[in-house]
Amino acid sequence: MDGTVMDFKLAWVDEDNKKVLHSKMFETLEAAISESANHKDFFIFNLKQMDNGEYSWDLLPYGMSTWYQVGLTAKEYLPLIVIGVGALIALSLLIRSSGKDERTAAQIL
Repeated sequence: MDGTVMDFKLAWVDEDNKKVLHSKMFETLEAAISESANHKDFFIFNLKQMDNGEYSWDLLPYGMSTWYQVGLTAKEYLPLIVIGVGALIALSLLIRSSGKDERTAAQIL
C-alpha cells in the first residue's frame, strides 16, 4: 500500500461473496465512473474530509446509491409499514366477511 488518498472511491460488492466489499481510489470522478462499468453492485464516493486517519465520504448518485437510501428509509419506517399493511389486511378481511351477511364496510366500522 502506498498510502495515497485520492478524492473518489469506487466500492463494489463481491459477486461471489456478498459479505465482501472491494474498493479502488481514483483522482477523477470520470475515472471512477469508467471503472464502474466492470462491476454490478457498486457505489461511488467523494472524499469530504480526512483527519487523523478518519475519513468522511459523500455518497454520489451512481450505482446502488438510490437502493441503499431506500433501504435506510424503509428500515426507519418499518414498524409503520408493518402496521399499515396489517391494517389493510384486517380491513380487507372485514369487508370480505361482511358480504356474507350483506352489511357494508361502513356499518362494520
